[in-house]
Amino acid sequence: MKRIMNGKTYDTDIATLVAENTQHDNRGQTVSTALYQANDGVFFAVDEIAREHRHNGDWHARKSYEWEVVGDAGDARRFCEKRGLTIFENIEDVLPETSFDQFAGNISVQVPSSLRSMMMAESRKQNLSLSAFTLRCVERGLANQA
Repeated sequence: MKRIMNGKTYDTDIATLVAENTQHDNRGQTVSTALYQANDGVFFAVDEIAREHRHNGDWHARKSYEWEVVGDAGDARRFCEKRGLTIFENIEDVLPETSFDQFAGNISVQVPSSLRSMMMAESRKQNLSLSAFTLRCVERGLANQA
């Protein structure tokens, strides 16, 4: 899903999911909150509000979405505490996605199938594409060399 807020496009398909929570109330309403980090490092949240209502004897669900720019890592941690979100990893350690216009080119690397399987499993666990996960591993490895 995409939404433009304050002149900037936020996209849940390319952002990194870092925390989430689902709450139910006694009126048949469910609010699922997801916190994402955009490719420039800014955190944003999306609330999916599902309401059930009865019409002509049948139950129907209606969904709506509310978006909010949260801010930096400190704002994101406070947001998670206030809203009771489950954080998947240390928010400060989540590196922003590199936007596609920043790529200088492609590099092809051959890896053993066992390593590729481990990389694919970890990238899925972190809700990242294999390419984004590999880029983060390289960035972290180079940062540790300095």
